Amino acid sequence: MQRLGELARCRLNAIACHYGSSLSVRGRGLALGFDCQTSQIAETTTRSAFARGLFIERCASVGEVIQILPALTIDRETLTQGLEIFEEALAEALDRRGTSRAKSDKDDVT
Repeated sequence: MQRLGELARCRLNAIACHYGSSLSVRGRGLALGFDCQTSQIAETTTRSAFARGLFIERCASVGEVIQILPALTIDRETLTQGLEIFEEALAEALDRRGTSRAKSDKDDVT
């Protein structure tokens, strides 16, 4: 279970970094939260994920955080599939909002 939690956190951190510095991951083990910074992005993401067969919920004061709470008995393949669906849903939500520009290598030049 610890390895699956690490897998989920690493994948979510990679997604957050890919789509911008304002996104972040919190939590521990398999109980994680993905901070979208706005309730609009979180709501659109959860709706899009649900349409794809993934049930995730929003939380926090204004619903800007998406809860990632897979079953403790989940297998690696199913977890990976769920994270892929989540990333697709997030990309769609950001695209609808006009903020889908993923960070490129050029953004890292100092």
